[in-house]
Amino acid sequence: MKTPGEPVASGLWRWLSGMGLERFDLYRAPDGWRLHGTILTSDGGVAAEARYQVACDAAWRTTRVEVGLSRDDAQRSLRLDVEHGRWIRDGSELAAARGCVDVDLSWTPATNTLSIRRLGLGVGESSGVLTAAWVRVPELAREPLPQEFHRLDERRYRYASRGVPSRPSLRSTTTTWWSTTRGSGSAWRSADELRVIHRINRRGRGTRSGRP
Repeated sequence: MKTPGEPVASGLWRWLSGMGLERFDLYRAPDGWRLHGTILTSDGGVAAEARYQVACDAAWRTTRVEVGLSRDDAQRSLRLDVEHGRWIRDGSELAAARGCVDVDLSWTPATNTLSIRRLGLGVGESSGVLTAAWVRVPELAREPLPQEFHRLDERRYRYASRGVPSRPSLRSTTTTWWSTTRGSGSAWRSADELRVIHRINRRGRGTRSGRP
């Protein structure tokens, strides 16, 4: 199977609330970055699978989003292309998302990686309020979502948003290419509550949950 670029890292998430598991991969492509993921879950008692691909330019700005959803023998898909701050679906612009730089998929925190890398915050710095193009799964509805990142230390970020439950600090690897969640109970809610149970550096180093 042809890969979209040079493999950088991969990860496996397990939802802490409800049944869900996700594998995602980050690739370096000639024109930027690619984030691919597959999510398996039970949505309303029905088996569901979501696959996503996000393309970014060299500065981690989203240029294309593709989401495919299989649920109860029905299949749906969404593709968004970003051109100069305009988010296009089937030739029509989504006016509410105009000017958004990042995408945020509701079933995974992996897309927060893209914002973290693009922002390049120093320890103690905050992004201020940003607006992401939020894709709600399984509805595949699109809407703007104000959110903010604050870098707590070398490896942790705090994420806050308006309109979705508050998330705890996001932890990144030493290269800060991705974010992971830690905490329990009141941390992530519903489909947003996940834990990293395994991650692999393509150079051969691996870690288990509970260790950065």
